[in-house]
Amino acid sequence: MAAAVAATVLIAIFLGPRLRSPQQAAADAAPPPPSQVTATVERRPLSEPLTLRGSVVPGPSVKVVPPVDAIGPDSVVTRVAVHPGDVVRNGTLLAEQAGQPIFGLVLPFRLYRDIAPAMSGPDVREVQKALRKLGYLTPVSGAFDAPTQTALRKFFKAGGYELQPDTADAATSAPVPTAAGDSPKASSAPQVTLKRATIVRLSESGQKVTAVHVKVGDVLTAESVLVELNGKAPFLRVMVAQDKVQLLKKGQTGTVTDEGSTDSATAVIVTVSDKAKTDSVTGALGFAVDLQFRGRVLIAEDRTFRVDINPSGNVKAVLAAPVSALYARADGTTFVLLPTADAKPASEVTVVAGQQAGGWVEIASSVDDKVTEGTVVVVGQQ
Repeated sequence: MAAAVAATVLIAIFLGPRLRSPQQAAADAAPPPPSQVTATVERRPLSEPLTLRGSVVPGPSVKVVPPVDAIGPDSVVTRVAVHPGDVVRNGTLLAEQAGQPIFGLVLPFRLYRDIAPAMSGPDVREVQKALRKLGYLTPVSGAFDAPTQTALRKFFKAGGYELQPDTADAATSAPVPTAAGDSPKASSAPQVTLKRATIVRLSESGQKVTAVHVKVGDVLTAESVLVELNGKAPFLRVMVAQDKVQLLKKGQTGTVTDEGSTDSATAVIVTVSDKAKTDSVTGALGFAVDLQFRGRVLIAEDRTFRVDINPSGNVKAVLAAPVSALYARADGTTFVLLPTADAKPASEVTVVAGQQAGGWVEIASSVDDKVTEGTVVVVGQQ
């Protein structure tokens, strides 16, 4: 009997802890009560790269088109006198069509007629001014007189061309006034006409040739462009919405990516428009932001590029909490949960949220200012 009692005691000692009721087994298998996961409210700048789309726009330039009278089926280019990099000044020979020169003169307007002997007007006056700037002695009278024609002949001859005399004047020369009482004497030089087909208007002297669009053998048409002057490099234009344009400033750097080829380049913001408009190039409505390429230039027709721009460096630090700490009610108001001791339910504090960036949200205000820098908020349960 003693042995039996001893055996029973030993069995109870070893097997007792292993014997559990079904209710106890279920209770032991249940997960522990959830614990709160928290984070600290802090002051930090909220910023993240803006992803936009833009198109490459040709840089601005001055396009020099042929004179109206130099256009036609027989207006064949027989010489191109300038090349990219050349400087075009007052009186520069640009090209030659059908053996006739095309000179550039600095004028306030294009010649609107052929200037024949005995004519006068503002066009004659401006031609006289241009010739005087070139060093030819001629009055600024507005009359196409003998001294002006002489200066014009010298100008053409210096460029390698001879002004042909008027057909009607081949046999007789116009009389030249002499001293009072003397009979008029015939001019020793035949009279000439300045054909407007030989002159193109330049807005200023000293412009650089950046592109030549004609070659020998081309026929000049209404769509022809002789040369481009002072051409700027192509740039990238991005149309930005109002809520994002405030984050962009001149001098910010962006990365331009061609998603078709994965090529990329660096660009810098050079202008930010202060007025919304419909862009004439892209047709998009917004604020135009232009970026200049630094180094490599990406160019592709009929395709846009992705532009990632870092926000302005002067973004102010704001009171912010992780986005996961913000909860919404059915009425649209938002709140955060403040943890409590002794496993009691967290307390709700109504807040007004601001901007979001990088997984954080601005706490613009809170009820009774309960949420401040260093406040611990609940972001979840574990």
